[in-house]
Amino acid sequence: MPPLHESEGQQCFDCLPVDDEPICGICLDAPRSPLSLECAHSFCSPCLLRYLEISHPSSLVACPLCKHPTFTLDLAPALGYTPPAAPLPAPAAPPPPPNVERAFRRHAARCHLKCCPGCGAPIEKRGGCDSMRCRQCATCFSWRDARGYVPCSRLHFDDGAWYLGSTCRGCSALASTKLAAWRAVALPVVAGAAVAVSIGGGCFLAWWSVTTSWRRSRANFFDDLLM
Repeated sequence: MPPLHESEGQQCFDCLPVDDEPICGICLDAPRSPLSLECAHSFCSPCLLRYLEISHPSSLVACPLCKHPTFTLDLAPALGYTPPAAPLPAPAAPPPPPNVERAFRRHAARCHLKCCPGCGAPIEKRGGCDSMRCRQCATCFSWRDARGYVPCSRLHFDDGAWYLGSTCRGCSALASTKLAAWRAVALPVVAGAAVAVSIGGGCFLAWWSVTTSWRRSRANFFDDLLM
């Protein structure tokens, strides 16, 4: 029977005998090979080792009861536990060789790549009309108005010098067809004018009239093509 207070005649639970034997906070049994953490809570060594293996702490382990942190290195010698190594950062990608950008710029100039007005992605045109749609950002734009990925220093059909031809492979096949048709009409006129001037003795008036007629024929031809 618990002792009674004489004044109250009731059982006094504060006077009950205290069991000083510790218990494991994990298995709630008498600890086997007890090991105490920094918070003074004791656990069985096998229970604590199993707890560490399940929680996989890298440097600190929290007490199962009060969550007080304890360094795993302090427990490793007694438990035979090896903390997992911290994950190494992923290796950075090596920088591209310096000649890669140069090679791509040569390819862009050779294939006449242009930049998407929306995302700036390089785009290659392999045919069709000038209405384009970027596959990356779905931006619609006109190929004629797009900026070249690499400034092209070659002669183009759209530079106002149709009669000189084009050295750029990116110019459209339609422009090449127009140039061939114009040459078929303009070159015989120029050749006939040269013969007439040579027969006339190089008269300035004849040269002026031939030049004027040749310019008019060229202008009329362009007007017909552009209509």
